[in-house]
Amino acid sequence: MFKDGEKKGLRLVYPQCEPEGCGLAHVWMLPPDHPFNPACVWHDRQYDLLKPGESTERIDKIFYSKMLLLCGESKWLRLQAEVFYQLARRYGQCRWLCQRAGSLWA
Repeated sequence: MFKDGEKKGLRLVYPQCEPEGCGLAHVWMLPPDHPFNPACVWHDRQYDLLKPGESTERIDKIFYSKMLLLCGESKWLRLQAEVFYQLARRYGQCRWLCQRAGSLWA
């Protein structure tokens, strides 16, 4: 369910940047056992594969859809999905920019 769009054997992860998961490591992170963690890891990996000039909007919308699938009937999780989607839209570029800056030094 979370592997579409990923290239096998290719993971661009720079340790000086954000770890995969839900949140920003220096501010807050959800625990790895949170229901949305698979969607968050998928989202982060898709950002890692972005090329300069590509939009993050499509990735963020798919991320939101994946979270909604994981919500079931839980209104609390649906509220969290909306919050995380809005955070990704507003601040997701931070991860992408950090990855790009990190790749210059790798």
